[in-house]
Amino acid sequence: MLPHATLDVAGTVSVPSSRSLEEESDAIVLDVGGMKCGGCSAAVKRILSGAPGVQSASVNLVTESAVVQLSPGLCQPDGPSAKKVVDLLTAKGFPSTIRNGAMSLFRGNPNMNSLVGMGAVTSFAAGAVSTLLPGAGFDVSFLEEPVMLLAFVLLGRTLESRARLRATADLQTLARLIPATSRLLIPPQGNNKDKDAGIMAEVVMVPSASVRRGDVVRVLPGERIPVDGMVLDGTCSVDESTLTGEAERVPKSTGAKVSAGTVSYSSPVTIRATSTGKESTLAGIARLVAEAQSREVPLQRLADTVAGRFCYGVMATAALTFVFWGLVAPPLLPGWLTAFGSSSSSTTLLALKLAVDVLVVACPCALGLAAPTALLVASSLGAQRGLLLRGGDALERLASINTVALDKTGTITTGRLTMTDTHPRPGVSEDHLLRLAAAVESGTRHPIADAVLACVRERGLDIPDAQDARSQPGAGACCSIDGKAVAVGQLEWVQQCIGDAQGPFQMTFGRHLIPQESRTVVWRMGIGVLLLSGDAQTAVSRIAAEVGIPQNKSFGGLTPAAKAARLGSLRSSGARVAMVGDGVNDTPALAAADVGVAMGGGVDAAGQAAGIVLLGDRLGQVVEAIDLARAALNKIRANLAWALVYNVAALPLAAGALLPSFGIALPPSTAGGMMAFSSLAVVTNSLSLHSEFARQYPKAKRKGQQGDSLSPGGRDSRAQPSTS
Repeated sequence: MLPHATLDVAGTVSVPSSRSLEEESDAIVLDVGGMKCGGCSAAVKRILSGAPGVQSASVNLVTESAVVQLSPGLCQPDGPSAKKVVDLLTAKGFPSTIRNGAMSLFRGNPNMNSLVGMGAVTSFAAGAVSTLLPGAGFDVSFLEEPVMLLAFVLLGRTLESRARLRATADLQTLARLIPATSRLLIPPQGNNKDKDAGIMAEVVMVPSASVRRGDVVRVLPGERIPVDGMVLDGTCSVDESTLTGEAERVPKSTGAKVSAGTVSYSSPVTIRATSTGKESTLAGIARLVAEAQSREVPLQRLADTVAGRFCYGVMATAALTFVFWGLVAPPLLPGWLTAFGSSSSSTTLLALKLAVDVLVVACPCALGLAAPTALLVASSLGAQRGLLLRGGDALERLASINTVALDKTGTITTGRLTMTDTHPRPGVSEDHLLRLAAAVESGTRHPIADAVLACVRERGLDIPDAQDARSQPGAGACCSIDGKAVAVGQLEWVQQCIGDAQGPFQMTFGRHLIPQESRTVVWRMGIGVLLLSGDAQTAVSRIAAEVGIPQNKSFGGLTPAAKAARLGSLRSSGARVAMVGDGVNDTPALAAADVGVAMGGGVDAAGQAAGIVLLGDRLGQVVEAIDLARAALNKIRANLAWALVYNVAALPLAAGALLPSFGIALPPSTAGGMMAFSSLAVVTNSLSLHSEFARQYPKAKRKGQQGDSLSPGGRDSRAQPSTS
């Protein structure tokens, strides 16, 4: 997590020492209160970028935060550099207690508050003059305008704040998934065995925040799991939809990993904590989403640049409006006062009204909110579905890709072996031999060992204790069970270890393809697909034929460097490429693509070069991520277009463009209401991404315990002799 420099009401500073998963340079995050529009955020960015020792700054108006990259070595916990940046920003008028536009104007950073404030003060001054000097010709109704103007502005801000709160609610809900309390098991004195952790243990209800790594907790059916951990005792099915977006419950048994925030069903389980609090998978997801929301979309940089200068342009336009209607228009348009239908003969009065209209109708806020709100909604929506978008830059690149390059293992194939068949000797129990094989494999780390242990757990079999275990990489493993030798591995190696005793017992394993539906969706979108793999060309060609990828688009025998080189060649030819890999072994290729997409690596994969992380480990999520990125980018473009069209149309209208021909002029209160509701329209349009994407990709409902239909891929087998 990036260190946070928190700017609170009192102006105090707190800089935690934790580091970001992704940032190699030193950085801090500032919580900046008081920003109201794009002019505010542009001013904050300008102040921070000009501070000594600051390399770059990115400001998010919606989340009221700023990410500041400091020169290497300057960012220290509670260090002077971080505090200087905060103090500089505070001195420029952006602490959360200073919210008026006058201060921003005097500091040289005019914002929306400055425009509204000038309009309200001008209206009030004109009303006061009309009251104190009735003969001056000013309309006493001017006294009503500042009240109505501020009322409309505050109403619009209230609605806008509620809409922005809805946009951030998903991330806040994610943080509340961990239960407040946990059932901590305290074993009897001297009993430290995992398998006895729940026997005669005292159960104590404690705050979940106090649970530490290595502690043992008990979770009852229907409760949320409070920690990341490993199941010590019991079996259950777990709803992991909050993390992966998958509706199907996942069966868990002894030795299986579970994640905080997921829901356990079926029966009680005992879990040993491996990660808690800020180290949990759930916290990692929330952290990545928060960091992503602080990384602006490139389109927003142009909008911020415009918004930063917008207020000066509006004030100049207001001054020109006053001069034109007060001094230039009367001799040029002698009948314009009659057309307007004003009861007052004062040209100054009307010129003043129109100048106030220009000040309050302008909306730099819509420009500032256009991209951050859409990015916030998209990143939160993605997190709900197991799609982690690591920032606006990654989102924009993903939306523009026209070629998808797929790794084979862990992407098209699951990358995990599963037991597909067994061949025991006649008269020998299959379960008995599986228990023996699991005992041998329990002390090794190998795909076949994982497959054997998974099969035994699914059947609910006990695993006997093994003694004198040893293994030979690439050959097999052996041990002693109840004084008798048992070996699992290649037939030749097993025979060398224990001779041709009772056996062999053969098991067949195979990898399975991701559902065909995912591939057909990619092709229906009209995106080119490549298959890049380090496996032999014959195996790659076979997999490509099964999923419908042309043979001239499948390439085998590639090293990681060769994959990266091929992607570089594609990009140089004009292709915009997304590389989909397992997030661990494909780092060079992920970095070489326009955007890297990591599957199956969990939150840790985000520490690599991936711009997108898929927690669901399902190829169809690639299509969902692309569609989400495109939908979000369309929202950003629509928001920017609305902000541009509104200001281009509203400013001439407020300046009296329709007055000579149609006699139409806006009251200042109406102009203020238009300004407030224009920014509300931007936020509402961004929020509509929720319903629109849900219609396109409705969340799947759980149907029993059936999973996706799988097509068998390449298979491999090895002999599994066992001797009792």
